Amino acid sequence: MTNRSAEELLRELLYLAAPDAAEEGRAEAARVIASHGDEALTTDELMRLTATVEGAELGGADSTPVALRGANLARANLYQVNLAGADLRNADLSECDLTFSDLSAARLSDCDLRSAILDDAVLDGADLAGARLERASLRDATLANARLLSVVLQNADLTGADLASIIGPLDLDMLLGVRWTHSTRWPASQPDLSREITENSVQISPGIFRIGRDDSRRGPEPDRSPPPVGGDTSGPFNTWRPAVVREHIRGPSRR
Repeated sequence: MTNRSAEELLRELLYLAAPDAAEEGRAEAARVIASHGDEALTTDELMRLTATVEGAELGGADSTPVALRGANLARANLYQVNLAGADLRNADLSECDLTFSDLSAARLSDCDLRSAILDDAVLDGADLAGARLERASLRDATLANARLLSVVLQNADLTGADLASIIGPLDLDMLLGVRWTHSTRWPASQPDLSREITENSVQISPGIFRIGRDDSRRGPEPDRSPPPVGGDTSGPFNTWRPAVVREHIRGPSRR
């Protein structure tokens, strides 16, 4: 095998992960991954990550989890990868496609997962403390015993997700805008949460609900009161014409 630098190997790896991404973006991500964290990734680690991106099993007695702490993998295609036990603390995984991926016991604290796709992903035992999951899609994802302390979940899609045994309390402010269905399983440790969610949700399509008031997306009602006679007509009620105002004051004109 040709002796190549860690950055060169990473660039090839990121091409596998995100073939449609711009070459400049992949090159920058490779540089960040190779240099970020406690130490640069070793060639063995890179080869393990390559196998992971290709969906290979990483089991075995001598296997060690992938270490990508602080990595910039925004918008990468990581469909059905095995990242069980991976160190992804502070990583940027925003807009990543992690559908069907195995992230069980992964370390995802303070990770950026905004707008990421985690549909049918396995997050059992994952540490998501402080993670940002705004607008993320977790349809039918499992989060058994996952740590969700201080997570940000606004406007996420939790339809069919299993949060029954998560660690860390949730409240309505954290869940504002979240979509859910009757198959969504809420934390068993918070028996009143399901009722509160139901009482504070609206149905947005058959069988799908959103947490928050129905008028949350509407702006303020326009001011439709008429302006004072002879007053300024440049305000919001600007459909009055001067001729109409004059007629109102003087009466109909005679012809």
